Amino acid sequence: MHLSFKRTDTVKKRISGQELENKIFKLSQVIKSYEESSEIREIPHKDYTWKDQRFANHSLCWEAWLDVRGRLTWMNQYAEKLTGYSSEEYLEAADFLSLLCYPEDVYLIKKKHIQSVRENRNIQFQARILHKDGTNFWALITCGKIVDPQGKMLGYKTIAHELQQTKMEVQELRKSLAAMQELNQAKTRFLSILSHDLRGPLSGIMELSQLLSDHSTSLTQSEILEMMRIMNKSAQNTYHLLENLLEWSKIQGGCMAFQPTNLRVGNMVRDILTIYDEWMADKSVVAVMDISYDHLVMADNHMLQTIFRNLISNAIKFSRKGGKITISSAVQEDGVQYSVEDNGIGMQGVLLQDLFRIDCKTKRKGTEGELSSGIGLHLCKEFVERHQGKIWAESEENKGSSFHFTIPSSGKNSN
Repeated sequence: MHLSFKRTDTVKKRISGQELENKIFKLSQVIKSYEESSEIREIPHKDYTWKDQRFANHSLCWEAWLDVRGRLTWMNQYAEKLTGYSSEEYLEAADFLSLLCYPEDVYLIKKKHIQSVRENRNIQFQARILHKDGTNFWALITCGKIVDPQGKMLGYKTIAHELQQTKMEVQELRKSLAAMQELNQAKTRFLSILSHDLRGPLSGIMELSQLLSDHSTSLTQSEILEMMRIMNKSAQNTYHLLENLLEWSKIQGGCMAFQPTNLRVGNMVRDILTIYDEWMADKSVVAVMDISYDHLVMADNHMLQTIFRNLISNAIKFSRKGGKITISSAVQEDGVQYSVEDNGIGMQGVLLQDLFRIDCKTKRKGTEGELSSGIGLHLCKEFVERHQGKIWAESEENKGSSFHFTIPSSGKNSN
């Protein structure tokens, strides 16, 4: 594209309003094209007028004109905004590249200018630009030669666009994409749980209830009681799974408020263990609580209950007959660490690595065939992180597992 602006004497003849409108429109289109294009324009040397400089000064990028020897002849006003140096400081410098470029990139810029001349095309590359305050930033630089209508080289033009904001936007887009991918994986996992983990227990309950309905008169009292016990256990497992699914959906929808308050953790753990009394009795599992009833912590009551409920139920699920579970606490500088340990079947390193991820299938049956979806541990992670805490697990196959998490302290704890 050629921009040609000729100097003229004062226009003596009158022009019509329509002609004036047409000229203004054409000029505005030229300006718009100039500002929107990131390419080097081939502007004849004789037309380097104050008009060209005015247009370049309105450009949102750094722009410089050089002669055939590579000497700086002009720089636009945006240079000061971008680098802190005025165009006058650049023009007065013995070597303007020493002001403009990161030392290691000076040779690169000179090399790219030579390449643009040799290959007779515009060259784009990235380089670091120096700011007057000593900092540097990345810029997308376009360089090329300036020729007259006959193709004779008259000089160079260099345009630089700051990439910092662009890179930040790209990073934000990547984060958003990663979050969307994670959410899609979580939704897939959610549907998988609904279709498999809920369907199985409900089918079992339906079959047993149908059997009781059809053969109640021919079944013995002990057989009926056993069927009812199995149905009750299956219903409890299904209800527990539904609770976790509802909790997870509330988190994803941003519908769960975080309301920390001073809580007596010892009382909370005792009440949760009471819920599992019958289950622990069936498996002859003993629970030891090493948390004082006076122990206080600043936490959200509902979330902390969900954490302990899931960790304790997991410990029971993967304990063998006659196993032992220990729930303890330890006051630390940055809060309180809670631990739920068992001497059950433990787990392998691969399973341990993906334990808290919703997108990985880590579910497996307990020591007596108890179902597990894996979503409970993901909930624990979500709730612990809402408290600005950490959660992790340690395990050795056939020797047991221990789950630890931290919660900020209220300053009134006592072991």
